[in-house]
Amino acid sequence: MATITPKEKDGKIIAYKFRACVGRDENGRQVSRATTWKIPENLSMTRLTSAAQRAAVDWERQAQAEYEKDLYDPERVKAREIDRTKLARKQVDALSQDEAAAFFAALQEQPLDFRCLLHLLITTGIRRGECIGLKWGDLDEKGGTITIQRNVVYTPESGVVVGTPKTAASVRVIPIMQSTLSLLLMLKAQRKRENPGTILADSFIFPGEAGIFEARDPNAVTRRVKRFMKAHGLPDLSPTTCGTAAPPCFWAAERTLRASKRFWATSTPARPSISISRLTCGKCRRPPKN
Repeated sequence: MATITPKEKDGKIIAYKFRACVGRDENGRQVSRATTWKIPENLSMTRLTSAAQRAAVDWERQAQAEYEKDLYDPERVKAREIDRTKLARKQVDALSQDEAAAFFAALQEQPLDFRCLLHLLITTGIRRGECIGLKWGDLDEKGGTITIQRNVVYTPESGVVVGTPKTAASVRVIPIMQSTLSLLLMLKAQRKRENPGTILADSFIFPGEAGIFEARDPNAVTRRVKRFMKAHGLPDLSPTTCGTAAPPCFWAAERTLRASKRFWATSTPARPSISISRLTCGKCRRPPKN
């Protein structure tokens, strides 16, 4: 029988999530399906539970029937996969020089932590969850690098969760620009003033509202970035697309940084290897050439 989980907003049930096992794969593992059932308008609360149970039974029956059809007709599965690949991805263009100028002019008026956050996202191309997973102990002030070894995600079931990056290759050391390092050092000095006597090494650079040792909700970061862009008449960007939309002026700076870090890495073998950022050109969608 399908499990039924209510989804609430402001203390009120707005929908139900159905999940059911429709069969087993060749290795004997359960194959599950899930869907969200939105509550019909004008449905009274007294009838809500029974209506959800009936809807779950009907959906489970249909999901099992669809799964059995897939077993006997593999071409159905292939057709769906082809349809998915045809879905157009949203085009993200690089900011123009004028937009970049407006962006950084507006950013100067923002709180220091938000300025640091966007500078890191734009100039390094790291993921949103990796950025808010950074701790002060990950910053090498002398070497001018950050170490990516955490990723923060949010799930409705578990809330904000601090884990490891997506893959083993995602654990890496990344060089940062001098301007970004200067901002981070200013932010660190501010944190010391706000938390006298506290050792900051194990605290988050961009913490949540609960305190400097608690991770921030990544969705809250996305909402804040979008509000900032909209308020200043700039293109709709999210933390995920900030690196891709960086203006072309960054490519030259990145190449200079790449060359200096390559020399630094080869001249001091004891240092960890450097993983250059994932910045891509907004026009050709490829990393800048050396």
